[in-house]
Amino acid sequence: MDEFSTNLNNLLQQNDTDNILILLKSSNKKDIPLKSSTLIKTLLKYKHKEVILLITELIADWAKDANSRKILSEKEIIQLLLNLLESGDDIVLNVVRALGNIFYENEDATKMLDKNDLDKILKMFYDLKPSDNILLLSKISGLLLNIFISNGKLKFVDKNQILNHITSILEKQSDIQNSDSTYNSYLLQIVYTLMVEYDNQIIYSEELHKIIIDILKNSDIPDLELICLQILYNSSEKDNVQLLLAKSNVCEKIFELIEKYKEFIEDDESRSILNMACDLINNILIEDEGMKLLYDQGHGEVYKNCIKWLDSDDEDLLVAAILAVGNFARNDANCISIVKEGISKKLIDLLQNYSRKYDNTNLLHSLLSTLKNLVVPKENKSIILEEGLFNAIKSVLQMKEDITIFKLLGTLRLVIDGQEMAARNIMSDQIFLEKLVNWFENRYHLGVRIEAARLLAWLIKGCHSWKSMQYIIRTDGAIACLVSIFPSVNAIMENEALVALNLLTISITQYHDVDGLEAADVEKNKIEFVKQVVKADIATILPYERIFRHSEQMLDNLISLLEKLLGFEDVLQHFIEKQTSKELNLHVHIIESQNSIDKIQKIISQLSV
Repeated sequence: MDEFSTNLNNLLQQNDTDNILILLKSSNKKDIPLKSSTLIKTLLKYKHKEVILLITELIADWAKDANSRKILSEKEIIQLLLNLLESGDDIVLNVVRALGNIFYENEDATKMLDKNDLDKILKMFYDLKPSDNILLLSKISGLLLNIFISNGKLKFVDKNQILNHITSILEKQSDIQNSDSTYNSYLLQIVYTLMVEYDNQIIYSEELHKIIIDILKNSDIPDLELICLQILYNSSEKDNVQLLLAKSNVCEKIFELIEKYKEFIEDDESRSILNMACDLINNILIEDEGMKLLYDQGHGEVYKNCIKWLDSDDEDLLVAAILAVGNFARNDANCISIVKEGISKKLIDLLQNYSRKYDNTNLLHSLLSTLKNLVVPKENKSIILEEGLFNAIKSVLQMKEDITIFKLLGTLRLVIDGQEMAARNIMSDQIFLEKLVNWFENRYHLGVRIEAARLLAWLIKGCHSWKSMQYIIRTDGAIACLVSIFPSVNAIMENEALVALNLLTISITQYHDVDGLEAADVEKNKIEFVKQVVKADIATILPYERIFRHSEQMLDNLISLLEKLLGFEDVLQHFIEKQTSKELNLHVHIIESQNSIDKIQKIISQLSV
């Protein structure tokens, strides 16, 4: 036992209060080692107010040290401290400090608390008013914060009651002063912690959010600005909160903060905060009414600020701006206006400029996502194509991230709808077609495989050119890509594949309408087509029963395809070998149209030879 502990122990045995006080007062807290909890427990039970005052102050300071905190993390010590919460103000302040420091990053200690213990702490929290003792309220707020952070499983705490009380405290304060920023920071951190840990139990009140928005807008204290942003970001996926944030000019404040602090971003933590602020803007734009309000027919300050960021050298701000434009581009009117403004051309230029940065998946993905939204209106398709979309897309064909490839394919599929010459130009690009099939064959991402197949189908349907279809036929694996659509169990996509295969089959017989195509080329294409159809195992994959059940249109397309395919001897033998007649016979009773039944029966007869 050290000298201090020995002397103190002797004085306690003699019940020598005066000398105990002298020893406690004269000792330097930093020089007093804490090696045992025995004396602490004895002193906490000592029947003298000044002794209690001094030992609780010592405990509060000892608990700042991690090793001492472990020694103090005993159920008995915690209970003795809790029992002192009804003492005078000076002692209570020390007790709250001591408990707060003991519970700091100390899950083991917080697990010792039961419902009655928490009720005792919360009662003090609820009973105190800032005007009574703001220092004590600050310390008890810090105590509660440490408890909630260290133990996220306090099921018996009424979280909404705490939030309501914090709301009532904050709404009575006209502004946030530097002198009480720590206290308010504790309260806001409690709000954030409860929202994160108990999201499904929290009622997101409009009053609390309005207060937090006011603090954010009126404070110039960085720590408060940050915690306000964190709270608003955490709740910004709620529809009612998104609209409130849009109406409250929060986005404008975020732009102001980013412009204020962006020059000081120099590490991962500050970069993370920047990204959170940018994400908050885009979360707010997800709600339709809020988006329309902030767009304001292209005159909104938020929209204008996003457009300015499109010229930023900071890639995170650039990504945020691109995504924001994509969020604004969620209805035809906005899309048309944005394209007329020349923003689509700027995005295409960015795509080409960043074509070598395959590692920046977020940037490429955001560009393609936004362009995909912009090409939806019919009026925009030809404009965006003329602005060089396909050439820009060709410059990023080496990208490897599935989510980016998925967006690229979807963007192309939508932009060629009704654009005959664009479809022909794409189909004449053999390198692109081979890349398309390669993506289909070598990606495990189902979305990429389906979009690759659908793009092929849309190209075939949209080109209106027998000659262009020959490029598809010459691309090894293209037919298998189309046939792969059938197991998708999606009637729309299956019908797209049926139409595309019908058109390809017809194109083989229309060589006399194709300028510059010699008979030898026709025969070569026919051989390649038949080889690919058989290799794709189309007889096995076609979902006969499902098509029979779906619609007359799909049934007609299937019958038309079978009639044409069976005109090729090798394909006919393929269907015979796969015993397709049995499959057709098994399900022909489903068909309601007699005309269709007759045609299927004729096909069955052909396959039964």
